[in-house]
Amino acid sequence: MSQAKRLVTEGMWLETQQLTVCLDGRVEGVELPASLRDLPTVTLAYTDDIHIGRTGVRAVLAFDGEVVDTFVPWEALYQVASDVGHMMFVDSVPLNDILMEDDELGPPPEPQRRERPDWLSLVP
Repeated sequence: MSQAKRLVTEGMWLETQQLTVCLDGRVEGVELPASLRDLPTVTLAYTDDIHIGRTGVRAVLAFDGEVVDTFVPWEALYQVASDVGHMMFVDSVPLNDILMEDDELGPPPEPQRRERPDWLSLVP
């Protein structure tokens, strides 16, 4: 899977020099600001030079004015997109952590009945 992620990422980067990736910030080896490392879904936008290597993507990015050396291992990446398209690696998406269980959602809201506006009385 890492090879496929690398090929898709490289191709999109070479085509547009812009890239957006979605990743699981909790995966071992991810290098991000501490506030993002506990999140199951993090989105990063690359517009400057990045290094796409055998083990992942490395780039220097700014977060709230602070410059941070970031690294996204292939295991953490689950979606990559650019102006030419996008690819989701479904087997890597942390679905259990992103989607809420039905119990957490609670019961559906009761439908509310709305009064018919007066002007609709003119409609047969």
